[in-house]
Amino acid sequence: MQKIIICGNIATDCETRTIGKYDYHCFSVACNNTTSKGKETTFYRVNAIARPGSKIDAYLRKGGAVMVVGRPSYGVYKDNVEITIWADELEITKFLENKEGAVAQDDNGNKDEPY
Repeated sequence: MQKIIICGNIATDCETRTIGKYDYHCFSVACNNTTSKGKETTFYRVNAIARPGSKIDAYLRKGGAVMVVGRPSYGVYKDNVEITIWADELEITKFLENKEGAVAQDDNGNKDEPY
């Protein structure tokens, strides 16, 4: 079994599709690396499966920071290797305002993690 851990910025707003009894949340993450050739950015497609009504898409917004742990899968599209991660864990490390205009918090004022 392979596991990959990435930390980066959300590059696209989350798209949600309901298939059967699950919600599939899809978004892209950009990870920056510094190499001898300069700065390099790698984009990963992330798929997360959640129970209906989880509303994590309201928090997975472009510009936010996230850490993803999951299983990688690889494909080739127009001579480019695409890396998709099927998320087992998501941790939002930089909250942005959700679509309702507020940062999610619990009753004690702590930031609420939606997933």
